[in-house]
Amino acid sequence: TRESVAGDCTQRITGLARVLAAICRVLAMEHQSRNSGFPQRVFFRLFHCLLSDLSSPQPALQSINAQILHTFANTYLNLEPSVFPGFAFAWLQLISESAFLPRILQSNNTKLWERYMRLLVALFRFLGQYLVLPKIPDPVKTLYKGTLRILLVLVHDFPSFLCAYHFSFCNVMPSTAIQLRNLVLSAFPPNIVLPDP
Repeated sequence: TRESVAGDCTQRITGLARVLAAICRVLAMEHQSRNSGFPQRVFFRLFHCLLSDLSSPQPALQSINAQILHTFANTYLNLEPSVFPGFAFAWLQLISESAFLPRILQSNNTKLWERYMRLLVALFRFLGQYLVLPKIPDPVKTLYKGTLRILLVLVHDFPSFLCAYHFSFCNVMPSTAIQLRNLVLSAFPPNIVLPDP
């Protein structure tokens, strides 16, 4: 019956949320105890493999696809770089991987779009505290380059997303982040033809 299928889907999502919460607790303990020796690659592989397995085209997972992505997005929000700076590079790769970013933005689900917007705002806020410094640390420069690549993908493939949330993005960027701001503001909806200068 329809009720039993809905109950089964709810149980699966609840189970996934519990597994991800347990991984986050272990990650938080490791991050706190190991400072510079934090093994971010291990946790990246764990999240990556889980999402890849749940992204496979199985009929049982099709009905809860949006809920799976929403659960992962919530988990990534809890692991934002401002809270776990030692996990920043793995986090950036997780929010930009092909099993996550395109699937969220290709679905016209406004809740998923809003979640991804919050992930990018967390990233811009983290970068913003370093972009105002006179000398930017080398790891932050690398993270900045990765962020530019994500924005280039968004400008090219998902300009409507950037148009929808441009104010939220520009609001958290410092005035020194000229490239980031220009990329966000250069996006225009695909159904609009710009005038030829």
